Amino acid sequence: MRGLRHFLTLFCITTVAISFFSCNDDENEVDIDLNREDARIRSVEFLNFDLGEQTMVINDVESIIFNYDSLGMGVVDTAVVTYIYGYTSQPKIQYLEDGEWKSFTNGQRLDLSEPLQILSTSEDGVNQKRYTLEIRIHTYDVAAFTWEQLATISDYSSLVSQKAITVGSEYRWYCANESGQNLLYQSTTGVDWSMKELSSEAMDWSTLLYDQTSFYVMGMDGAVYSSTDGISFAKAEFAKQPENLLFVNNGRVWAIAEGSDGKSLFSKSVDADEFEEVCSLPSNFPTENIVAFTAMSGRTSLAYLYATETDGGVVWTVDEKGNVFQLLAPGTIPALVNPMPFVYDNTLGLIGGEENGKISSKCYVSYNSGKSWKLDTHKDLVEIGNGISQAGLIVTSRNGELMLIGGKSAQGYQTTVWKGVLNKLNEDELIYGK
Repeated sequence: MRGLRHFLTLFCITTVAISFFSCNDDENEVDIDLNREDARIRSVEFLNFDLGEQTMVINDVESIIFNYDSLGMGVVDTAVVTYIYGYTSQPKIQYLEDGEWKSFTNGQRLDLSEPLQILSTSEDGVNQKRYTLEIRIHTYDVAAFTWEQLATISDYSSLVSQKAITVGSEYRWYCANESGQNLLYQSTTGVDWSMKELSSEAMDWSTLLYDQTSFYVMGMDGAVYSSTDGISFAKAEFAKQPENLLFVNNGRVWAIAEGSDGKSLFSKSVDADEFEEVCSLPSNFPTENIVAFTAMSGRTSLAYLYATETDGGVVWTVDEKGNVFQLLAPGTIPALVNPMPFVYDNTLGLIGGEENGKISSKCYVSYNSGKSWKLDTHKDLVEIGNGISQAGLIVTSRNGELMLIGGKSAQGYQTTVWKGVLNKLNEDELIYGK
């Protein structure tokens, strides 16, 4: 009997303890401690104003309420539906307009184009606290590129295919013209360029791949040509001949070739002599006019492949093991011919190219590893010839800085090298997040 009483005593104590901690957890998550003497503001929210993933920061020491990361230039903030909450059940909120304190009610529209003075009075009417409420918006477009003309390269008269790559500290732009010439432009600064003609077969330079050891490119005759220096190319003999070179990912060269059951993905490591079949491709996988690039998605390096279909552009991805996924169905991005891909930080981009037979200045970006894409009007190419197609594009070692080499605009073939710097990089101009 004593054992039973002892068990019941322990059970009751445990039950009380569990109930006690459970109540505390619920209060922390849902309830707010209210104090009739507290004049502080607890939160500020907006109904018709998009702060993105931010919340308004309330600094009670300096008595300011603001958004930590400034919003993009051009955001309209003159009639913002505002809600202000305090630590009292019935806080009295006023705002200063034309030198006069006016009563505020939740859901009221406020002009927040300039910092606004807010006065909060505790429920008991004893204490007051004054804040400056400010929505911070960049005074210039930090999401745009500022373009600068770096150099003029030799006239190449026409353009059939091209590809820009970085080899060590050197920038290279390979291109072929309608006369069958293969030209190589080289520079270590982006300002001074040299040009040499490569004595080789007619090449499709858009397929050029570099695995840090060797260069591979498809010839117009359908053969693969390789080189150790990127200057002298010779026909490469493989047991399984690639039909299209796609991308390099983690040192492996990936290609499309005829497999055991139709079109398949093949790959070759740096020290291997032959391509190995990895997997069969879905029947709707694109095999021509592919624009491929690689980027990190979390801890995984993915290859992204953009191609055009009847209903628009489509995006596929291939992981390091060769697993193939269709990320984007046709229609989200228009059908673009020869757009230039770029990657920096968590941004994937496709810029320029041709749309409906016209040179495009538009830029499409994704911030979620290619799952969704949108038109980014901040990053268009209106500044430089109102759009470019088939330009060599390099993301320099300064993340967020692009280099565009040559290409074609509505005015014809360009001999200009441009440098585009993301305005956000100019942090010395960003004062208090502006």
